[in-house]
Amino acid sequence: MKGKLNISQVFAMPGNAPLYLKPPAYYRDCQILMGIFKGNPDGISETIPDNLDLVTLGDNKPLFLYFQAYYPFSSLYGSYNEVVLAPLVLYQNQPHLFVSYIYVDNDAALTAGREIWGFPKKFANMKLEIKGESVEAVLERPAGRKLISAQMRIERQAKLEELQSSGIGSSPTLLLKIIPNPDAESKPSIELVKVEVKMMPRVSTSDNSLELWTGKLLLNFVEESLTDPLFKFGPVELVSAYFGRFDMILPPGKVIYKYI
Repeated sequence: MKGKLNISQVFAMPGNAPLYLKPPAYYRDCQILMGIFKGNPDGISETIPDNLDLVTLGDNKPLFLYFQAYYPFSSLYGSYNEVVLAPLVLYQNQPHLFVSYIYVDNDAALTAGREIWGFPKKFANMKLEIKGESVEAVLERPAGRKLISAQMRIERQAKLEELQSSGIGSSPTLLLKIIPNPDAESKPSIELVKVEVKMMPRVSTSDNSLELWTGKLLLNFVEESLTDPLFKFGPVELVSAYFGRFDMILPPGKVIYKYI
């Protein structure tokens, strides 16, 4: 008796019951804490392919985005948390965000992110919450080893132009997609993938203003880790910080460069 699986209609594994479906993925009412920081050039540059240039403000300290989110709803993956460290880079003289590290707590989001786009996602413990008069965030991997601790104090509402001028929400995202060869000896497939994530602050129903705020943000790389060397991005210097509620769309990506 022959198998019944129609290979021409397969998108992801397992073929008859895939863990995730085709993008785009739609996100609603996301709580997002983010900041642009100056960081350590040695630690940041070791995560960046040699055909990309790091963006600085003229002092040889590269800029990077710290991004921590709670997604209460996504159309393809359900609810989950996420943490991202993404240096600002130039590719063909155009600004992009390159994702060096990304962590989630949802298996479908992790697997789809790695297999479709090449997001280097790892599973971790994280939390984003409002406590007292501040926004608090942590990242642990494994549980009990605190990699990141962040605190923001909101000072005022922010304008969309402020967010966009910092490169957040206006710069395309780049991923280094690495697919090992099954024989474990041949070279892997390595591609540079570009994805244009759409992110827009929500509008308050009370006064029609954007649910976007700015203030001071403390970011600490608490413990060193051999498996997750985020601490090498520090010490850091804050440039700008934002917290808000957003809607997002994660569309399909595009291979823009083949290394191997």
